[in-house]
Amino acid sequence: MYKRFILFLVCLVTCHTVLLAQLNTRNFYPILSNAYQDRQAFSILETDDGFMWFVNDYGVSRYDGNQIKNYRVDVGWRAFLKKNSNGDIYVCSANGKFFKYNELKDDFEKIFNVFLVSSTSKLSANIKRINNDLQKNTRRAKEITAVDIDKWGRLWFSTYLGILCYNPEKNEWIDYDHEDLNITHLMLVNEKMYLFGKNAIYTVKLSQANQTANKIKKEVNLFTNDEIISSFYDADNGNLYWGAFNKGLFVLNNKNEIKQLISISNSPVRSIKK
Repeated sequence: MYKRFILFLVCLVTCHTVLLAQLNTRNFYPILSNAYQDRQAFSILETDDGFMWFVNDYGVSRYDGNQIKNYRVDVGWRAFLKKNSNGDIYVCSANGKFFKYNELKDDFEKIFNVFLVSSTSKLSANIKRINNDLQKNTRRAKEITAVDIDKWGRLWFSTYLGILCYNPEKNEWIDYDHEDLNITHLMLVNEKMYLFGKNAIYTVKLSQANQTANKIKKEVNLFTNDEIISSFYDADNGNLYWGAFNKGLFVLNNKNEIKQLISISNSPVRSIKK
């Protein structure tokens, strides 16, 4: 069934445009080519009003079906677009800058830097220590690799050393050191968090009262040995899609079978949307 679906893939390709991939033909069609020309597209988001939002290394672009509006946002080399249950739109850069869209001002405002406001946590202290160690700095310790928001409004950030969680209601940061799992991406689906490592996919059950990411269950082993940088869960059929940095698009179906849908060498699949 997944071959009939149409997914938006944001890929780093030669022309740096947003592409539409139709999986049953495996052809690609450019749908947006003037949103900050010649820039890398990192993430894609559709809001309730039908607008499509895209973020790249220069800023954010909004497409209403007819026109494109660009917003200059200092996100750097990688960033993520997310929205919460209230419809608030956020952008988080890989270096920790966290922005919120102000609808009245029609602009993005910086709220905090993840690595500064969470500096009292043990994980952030470890990140800072390794980041200052030039011999180990190749691990890119001080880098956000994924962001998501759970149904209770808590913000989750994955890093190469572990996971950070921020509870806005309590103004509280909690961290989880999972360096041994090589987590490169996370995704939240209802009360379940998916953690993507280079060699396996794990899940964690969450609740409103129990804010924990310690009880991790391995769901499936991976043999691609590639960094996973995007994901999408199709609730209609239970298929789990993910995009890799070097090896294209994959799916885990409801029979627990892994299949490679599209092979895209050296073109990271940075975002997947139905």
